[in-house]
Amino acid sequence: MLEAYKIQVDDIRTIQDLYIALANKKMLPRHWAKIAKLLNNDAGGAPPNMRSTTFQQLLDEGLAEHKDKVEEISGQASGEANITSNIEEIKKVWEELCFTVMSYRDSKDRFLVTEIDDVITQLEDHQMSVQTMMGNRYVNEPSIKTQVEHWEK
Repeated sequence: MLEAYKIQVDDIRTIQDLYIALANKKMLPRHWAKIAKLLNNDAGGAPPNMRSTTFQQLLDEGLAEHKDKVEEISGQASGEANITSNIEEIKKVWEELCFTVMSYRDSKDRFLVTEIDDVITQLEDHQMSVQTMMGNRYVNEPSIKTQVEHWEK
């Protein structure tokens, strides 16, 4: 009797973990396509329409057998979203950054950038952040990698 309850609890945990992974708001269409491909490979038919598919239908299709892969895809979505968010923050800082300039000697068409200490500090911080992103395992998505490489240069 106790063993039967343990099996039921384990089954519920698996279903709960799948539900949490699928409820990730960071999942994009490309992540859902990977999940559909998991199911398509086993079923041999057309991939399910994820917009009209229920959780129970996914379970019926055998999604529980791919729990680890689904959690990996969900984690990848979160990691990619984090990198994208960090790049957007860096982009925003540099779009809004104002430089203080003053005329070079008595020249009307030559200027010097002054008060650069804060700018250099910001640049060094962002360089370190971008280098960290380049080493992140979730930077492999081509569109994300392109953005990070752009900011690295």
